[in-house]
Amino acid sequence: MPEATLDETARLVERADPTVFRATLFAPEPARSRLMTLAAFDIELSRAAARAPAREEGPLLAEMRLQFWRDRVEAAAAGQRSDPDTAHHEVAGPLQALLAGRPSADVDDARAMIEARLDQIEGLGDEATWDRWADRRFGARQRLALALLDVKGGKTALNQAAAQTGRIAAHGFTLRNAVPAAQDGQPLLPSIQGAALAALQRGRLEGEATMRVDARLREAGSLLTGLRDVPRRMGRAAMPALLPLIRDRRTIETAARHGLDAAASTPEPGAVAMLWAVITGRL
Repeated sequence: MPEATLDETARLVERADPTVFRATLFAPEPARSRLMTLAAFDIELSRAAARAPAREEGPLLAEMRLQFWRDRVEAAAAGQRSDPDTAHHEVAGPLQALLAGRPSADVDDARAMIEARLDQIEGLGDEATWDRWADRRFGARQRLALALLDVKGGKTALNQAAAQTGRIAAHGFTLRNAVPAAQDGQPLLPSIQGAALAALQRGRLEGEATMRVDARLREAGSLLTGLRDVPRRMGRAAMPALLPLIRDRRTIETAARHGLDAAASTPEPGAVAMLWAVITGRL
């Protein structure tokens, strides 16, 4: 894979998600390049799903863009070589090369990340749908990240760690983006309608929205208590996949103390905070 392509992918991640970019720098090569490609793939999926404006053809356009990524994943699963257009795409080419030859479980996780965006476009109408979305979007990404880092520890233990940390990431993302997502017509809090949704779009919690946020905070608080043991169990090799949880922990704690407006402005953790986490093993 050309070094220039890797540089372009890394620059995309640095611009779009500085927290994940900094965390990925703690990975050794070649895992660092793999994680940059995974992060860029995740960013491109979010961009594709976001292109669903509130008009009749909006969701269809987003689904067409997501189909492009589904085709890339399926081509990699089938062992097909990249066509010229794909090979020169800053993310599609590296993604197809990354997934080619990977275990079927890794390809399934890439598929799940795409399906999560479709869940979001169609609407997270109830808690069961939110649970499925959280696992497909964040649990699958964590499983794939740990696999790309070649973290040891047994399949069951790795899956449990990915489920736990993915759920924390889902709560953090939901609390951080609850208001802007509602304003964009893709509410992340399930079962929010009518006056409660209108209030959320104005940045206020009312009715069902208050109950949903409280439920997230309760579960997230419990998960954060268990997070203290994850770095020790997973080992130092897993830290690049765990470091972004510093942002999610800060978001959850800020939302609990100061509300969603403050949570939406959670500062990105810097390199020093991440280095301290690596040294101490504490997120």
